Amino acid sequence: MSVLKSKRTVSPMEFLKNALDLRKQLTEWAMRDFGTKKNVKHIQAGVQGMSEEDITALNGILAKYDRAPRRLQSVYPEWFLLQEIKFIGRQLFELCDNIAHANSVYIVYEVDKNQRREYQNAAIGNCYALKQELQFLIETVGTDVNQLGDITAKIEKEIALLKGWRKADSRRKAGKEMPEDKEENNKG
Repeated sequence: MSVLKSKRTVSPMEFLKNALDLRKQLTEWAMRDFGTKKNVKHIQAGVQGMSEEDITALNGILAKYDRAPRRLQSVYPEWFLLQEIKFIGRQLFELCDNIAHANSVYIVYEVDKNQRREYQNAAIGNCYALKQELQFLIETVGTDVNQLGDITAKIEKEIALLKGWRKADSRRKAGKEMPEDKEENNKG
């Protein structure tokens, strides 16, 4: 028996699913040079595995309808776009990595709780760094803010989910007496 959609609660791992969706969506946007290139995915997918004759024919058709690959050139220097792609890619990787590290820490001792919280805080910091970089790209590249509405909403959702996860950890362990470190537990 399934639960009505309106009665469902947020999955305990929703923060990880959202982070992976965010990583995929931002990566695809970056592959289009932040919205300055059009139809990159479509043209590249159409050329893979084709014979030389078919590639020539496809390029002829695209040129005829003014959709030739030359239109995929960006108006921004390649070094700038590569730098931004690397930065955003690194932040996305670190976001998912910090979430995975935090999730792998099983809280038994106070030091475990602190370590998990550090990873959670680092993941939240990655989200804020992404927001700041997107704002920079909007101002620099002139990307349409409406194109980024879904992405910025996912970043905001991720921040809220991570903060909720951190808060739930604090509440769950607040009533329990935890030793400061592992040696203290082994004395008795």
